[in-house]
Amino acid sequence: GLAVLFGARTAAALGSRTIDVSVPSAALGRSAPVRLILPSGFDAQPTRTYPVLYLLHGAHDDYTSWTRETDIEAFTAGRDLIVAMPDAGPTGIPSAWRGGPDYETFQLKEVPALLARDYRASGVRVVAGVSTGGYGAMAHAARHPGMFTAAASYSCLLYTSDAADE
Repeated sequence: GLAVLFGARTAAALGSRTIDVSVPSAALGRSAPVRLILPSGFDAQPTRTYPVLYLLHGAHDDYTSWTRETDIEAFTAGRDLIVAMPDAGPTGIPSAWRGGPDYETFQLKEVPALLARDYRASGVRVVAGVSTGGYGAMAHAARHPGMFTAAASYSCLLYTSDAADE
């Protein structure tokens, strides 16, 4: 596809609204991919800002899963929002691994900063995920109150009991 260089990151167009962005990440110690679906009228409204729907993948999958396994591109056509599908590593659990990559910081600080700076993202955010990404969506919302307007989990086991309650 068409590759465009924006500062230190590279974006490759996959279609009229879908692009893959390689994001240099201090939290991960490497560049990591994020797939974006931009609003239909994105180029026509250069001063408009957009809310963001973050979609997190599950284990043994990657940032392409939502476009490969669902109709998210067609579903969001004509809707005024940005869809961001960031990498979450092999487990799909966006956590700060001890001594390793910090997917939580990547997803909650580095990706939103990129979207606000280069893609006119507003401060309105919603997060959803499938399987372990669903756990990640709920964990993000619980650990960062007020960051997301809504959170959803699909096909995820959420253990909400405290061991002291048993």
